[in-house]
Amino acid sequence: MIIEIERNKQPLTIQAQHLPARGVTEITIYTVDHSGLFSRISGALALVGASCP
Repeated sequence: MIIEIERNKQPLTIQAQHLPARGVTEITIYTVDHSGLFSRISGALALVGASCP
């Protein structure tokens, strides 16, 4: 995934994969890091009802 993103020079990529056997949806976010980015993403996911097992 990272090789393809770097090759295409994509500034932001978000992928979601539903894993029914585990009862989860795995979300992968690939972008340039910024101060506070992780907490903002985590907060946004919490607002829509996402949780960590």
